[in-house]
Amino acid sequence: MPFLTLHSLPEIRFAHRFCDDLYHGHIPQRKNRIEISVITEGGFRVTRGQSTHTAVAGDITCNFYGSPMMVDTDAYHAHHTVCFSVEYDVAPGRALPPLVLRGAEGREACRRLIDEIIRSFALHPSHTWKTAGLFLQLLDELDRCCDAQRDEGTPGEHRYVVQAKRYALEHISQPVRQSEIAAHLGITSEYLCNVFKKSEHISIMRFINETKLTGIRLMMESKGIPLHQAAAQYGFSDANYVSRLYKKYYGRPITEAVRRG
Repeated sequence: MPFLTLHSLPEIRFAHRFCDDLYHGHIPQRKNRIEISVITEGGFRVTRGQSTHTAVAGDITCNFYGSPMMVDTDAYHAHHTVCFSVEYDVAPGRALPPLVLRGAEGREACRRLIDEIIRSFALHPSHTWKTAGLFLQLLDELDRCCDAQRDEGTPGEHRYVVQAKRYALEHISQPVRQSEIAAHLGITSEYLCNVFKKSEHISIMRFINETKLTGIRLMMESKGIPLHQAAAQYGFSDANYVSRLYKKYYGRPITEAVRRG
């Protein structure tokens, strides 16, 4: 695992298969924890700080517990997850894998290793040496996946995607259009659409809308304010439109999602 320098043997914390049609979870910051999941059906949203990512079937999520995050979905999804505690440093000149690794053929090896860890832990929970060895193999495969994902777009394309996200998040409380972001970056709207979808596997407007809708729902849940007030904080003047958009994306009204928590 060239991106990490390990200072202890990985110790398994949990390994399981999980599915549900509704999930809203807060994952706290923890030191020396690594959690890796593969999405097998459906998908969910991951919010860390001001950034929201959508993970769908075939994607891999990598949580190094560096800061708190929210995971939520309002539709059926299934994922397989392993979590280990291990003392580590990031190798010089390297970076941790991104929160979401997009699905591709190369991810299949990661899924097989995750499932083997789950199976081994269920059948022989005392065989910690075996699960530790499998986890080291999994980290190696993740490194290969990161290299492959970096090859999916040019550095220039990646820079446009990062800048587009930054602009969208800086103006998330206002109405934001794709053409506006493209003009800010000095590129055409069509080019922005293509490079963003190539990198993120969703459209830029879907990214913006999901970020806004997640913020609205969390605001309604945490502060107990009505939909029209929360929607206004994200640049929407029509609460009915927000309700329709939420139902279009997630299959049910936002007020029902808030009631169920």
